[in-house]
Amino acid sequence: NSDLAGFPEEVRISPVRSLLRRGAGLDLLHVFGLFLPRHSAVLARHVAGATPVVLSPLSHLQPLAVACNRVRKRSFMAGLTPMLRRLDAVHVFSETEEASLAGWRALRGLSSFIASLGVHDKDVSSETDLQVTPATSACGPVPCCIPAPKAAST
Repeated sequence: NSDLAGFPEEVRISPVRSLLRRGAGLDLLHVFGLFLPRHSAVLARHVAGATPVVLSPLSHLQPLAVACNRVRKRSFMAGLTPMLRRLDAVHVFSETEEASLAGWRALRGLSSFIASLGVHDKDVSSETDLQVTPATSACGPVPCCIPAPKAAST
């Protein structure tokens, strides 16, 4: 599979739909995204089983992200609380995102770890190479990080 170039052959990326039907033989299930009904269904199917389950909320639980559709997201989280309390771990991308987990009863006290996706542009070597740039979402301007322009060489 060309999508998995560079990964060990044991790594499989499966369509979410297929994980609703099967799951036996998995060493680990890592679900990216929470506010997607199909992803929540996969979590519900596997969280009580023998396979360890890790959730990456993709920064969607941070205050700025929650501000958009606040009531719907809080209701969604309340309904998922019993299932989310059984997660094995939560994967976050920063200390800020990790700190935001404390604001969610369902995730408070769960194991969490900080790790990047490892998909950065090869020219981005540190945080100083990033600049905060406003982007627009349905909720208005949202800061995001993009590689800072490199100085022209002479």
